[in-house]
Amino acid sequence: MRVVVVRSVRGGGGSSTVAANLAAAMQQLGYSCLLLDLCQSNDLRLHASVDPCEPDGWARRLVADQAWEVAVFGAGGSCRVIPFGELDGDAYERFLAFPQEALVAFAEQVQAGFSPAADWLIVDAPPLVSQHSAAFESMLHAFSKSASLRLLAVPPEAPAYTSLRFSTRVRNAAADYHLLLNRAAPEVAINRDLSLVFRQEFASRMVPIRIGADSALAEAFASLRTVFQYSPDSEAAREFHALAIWCQASLVGERS
Repeated sequence: MRVVVVRSVRGGGGSSTVAANLAAAMQQLGYSCLLLDLCQSNDLRLHASVDPCEPDGWARRLVADQAWEVAVFGAGGSCRVIPFGELDGDAYERFLAFPQEALVAFAEQVQAGFSPAADWLIVDAPPLVSQHSAAFESMLHAFSKSASLRLLAVPPEAPAYTSLRFSTRVRNAAADYHLLLNRAAPEVAINRDLSLVFRQEFASRMVPIRIGADSALAEAFASLRTVFQYSPDSEAAREFHALAIWCQASLVGERS
């Protein structure tokens, strides 16, 4: 099983949208996918037709000392999703105090695979600027270390650029990531200009496909579907199809 970790520089960068629709594009290519949400916002499930009122998820199961495998939901076809889960105040405090070995063991168990096996594990991870416990960071490191690809969704906007360009902590954290321009809007001058700046200054790390600011993505999210389910002929669907092919091609020669 190949692992792709998707993050953004800061909140609102679109990592959940990228992760969900990349998985859907992989499914269009005939692969089975497992989506994992490591973000406490718990948004990834909303791209995968999971009931918004459903509180279950892997973190909720772990703090309740229950099997996290129960919190795997079908997302249509050969795609499944493991939400983070809803945590109330007490449960969240217990999660923050969760031991490092337990979270690392969870990472290892997910990547070891379970029936039915998946070809791709796509992980929606928290933004680079977010703060976490040492145990959570160890779990993130376990997923990142084993990842075949690491994608950083970067809107061509000033906050993302200044963080990557001038923050040593963000720059170091992003060092192993390919940069994917997300929500690119060439009709907006500042957006178009920053897209060019990103491609010039980070040329060796840029994914050659960009994801545009297609309204079909927002509409698909509002309907709890991927763009392939909502608008398969949209520009966004074509772009995610191209991204999936690029991901596949960039790993040619590696073992599954």
